[in-house]
Amino acid sequence: MLSVVGLCGGHVHNSARNTVHNVHVRVQEGECLAILGPSGCGKTTMLRLIAGLLRPSAGTVFVAGRDVTHTPPERRGIGMVFQQPLLFPHLNCVQNVTYPLRMHKVPDATDRAMEALDAFGVRSLAMRYAHELSGGQQQRVALARAFAVRPRVLLLDEPFGALDAPIRMEMRALFQQLSQKYGVTSVFVTHDREEAMMLGQTIATVHAGTIDAVGHPQQLYEAPPTVHTAQLIGETNVFPHTDGQSAWVIRPHRMHIQSVDCCEPSIAMDVPFDTAHGMIAHVVFVEGRYRCTVHVGAHAMIVYTYEDVRVGETVLVQTKLLDWHATRSGTDLIQEERAIDAKKNNVDNWGASDRRGGIRTMVARLAECVRPRRG
Repeated sequence: MLSVVGLCGGHVHNSARNTVHNVHVRVQEGECLAILGPSGCGKTTMLRLIAGLLRPSAGTVFVAGRDVTHTPPERRGIGMVFQQPLLFPHLNCVQNVTYPLRMHKVPDATDRAMEALDAFGVRSLAMRYAHELSGGQQQRVALARAFAVRPRVLLLDEPFGALDAPIRMEMRALFQQLSQKYGVTSVFVTHDREEAMMLGQTIATVHAGTIDAVGHPQQLYEAPPTVHTAQLIGETNVFPHTDGQSAWVIRPHRMHIQSVDCCEPSIAMDVPFDTAHGMIAHVVFVEGRYRCTVHVGAHAMIVYTYEDVRVGETVLVQTKLLDWHATRSGTDLIQEERAIDAKKNNVDNWGASDRRGGIRTMVARLAECVRPRRG
């Protein structure tokens, strides 16, 4: 349904550098792709490029097999929901939802709007204005407006980020339920790993303006291809290799600790290891279990346990070698892409400079030809 090939764009102010580099993603019909990344990594820029709100410097966007790269946003068949509801303050709820429908000259606009409001549980608020609604209610109306248009692709830019935790959980479940019911094809941007794992049938992790990895949530969690993806998808212990380009990672729940007496913590250890002695440095109780920081030699490891442990205890850390996963740092690939971009920019700048030089030379020669001779 949605295919993005080699997308670049979103120039930094007063710079030729793109904030988004060589993005390749494909979303099947009825699928939700979750784009996961930290603030400032280029997630929103990707959405704006796909929606047509920003002009790409390279790449192609296809919707249902049609090239829409240079098509105006309103003709792409793409809907978008932002973090803020952005309801028209002078229109009530049903008028807000019918507005885009009337723009598209849908004959049964009011009936379809009421159907969408009903689906999101706000039909009873149809005649209210935005200032009369709570934040959660406003976002329900904004989602109803987007669903009512029935776009080919729906883009969502952290729409639940400003909501309280209980309402956010409720909205996630509702969005997931209605997306499956209506077969909505969507791209959901978030910095929340839990949200990405819950809503995305596929997750694309983003690092420094480019796609770091794409895969099924469980696949990326169990076997992340890069350290960056491993840390984005869930808390993990990272042990870098001396080559600087690879590392061993293991999830905290894959490690087990057991209190022991009369034993000193290990001074050094080989990675991966199956047993090591460490000391509890910090303990926090979180959602029915303890999150422990264990010092083993020069390493500080995070371990989850249900056992009651205390700071200063010496413990035996146990793992299974099969639970360790070898991955790459990912920085080498990004540096390589940056080098290619820089080389391309240098070639382009040289070409432009050479053309300017050629023009100056030609003008100088013409001036010499027409200059009047003396005497």
